[in-house]
Parts: sequence; C-alpha cells; structure tokens
Amino acid sequence: TSTGYSVMKITKLEEHPLDEKAHIVSLKCGDQSYQTVSRYQNLEEGKLVVAILDGSIKFDGTTFHKSIQKNINVDVELCCGKELRVNDEFREAFIPEGYNDGDDFFLGGN
Repeated sequence: TSTGYSVMKITKLEEHPLDEKAHIVSLKCGDQSYQTVSRYQNLEEGKLVVAILDGSIKFDGTTFHKSIQKNINVDVELCCGKELRVNDEFREAFIPEGYNDGDDFFLGGN
C-alpha cells in the first residue's frame, strides 16, 4: 500500500537552463531514480524531501501526472509543509526527520 507521497534523497542539483530561479533536481527513492524541477531555495544534495508520485491524488483533489516541462522530465513533484498539511510553510520544500529514502511519508518512518 502506498499513499503516493514518498521520502526521497536529493542526489544532484543543477541550474535550470531556461529558468534562473529553478533547479533540476535528481532524486533517489530506494532503488528508483527520479527527476523534477523546483523553485524551492532550501534544497541541498543529500537532504531528504517528500515528493508526490505519478498518478497520486493531491489534497486539493487533483491528480499529479508526470510531464515534460521546457524539455525537462518532471517525474515527481516536491511538497511543502502546507501541501502535506503539517505546517503553513509554502515557500520551502518540507524536510522530514526520522525517515529514510523510500519510506512512505504518511505511513511513517523509523
């Protein structure tokens, strides 16, 4: 069972070639690799973040679908605390504590 919200480790951050405020973010979730684009400023290689997977339903009732934006694969979408309903922060990615990459955020870490 999966809620569609997975804890992932940032493995690489690159400048976006067409958007100076965004990064191309490479992620690892267990043995799977993903890529996305984010404007969150608190991202660092090695940090854990929470991302919603393709086909998962968001709190606003919409479904996230992977896509290609400006020639970049967007496999997952990073979540802020407000989207996860854990706090009111919406300008930064939520950094979970007590989890490992591959954990389901809502089903708990260690």
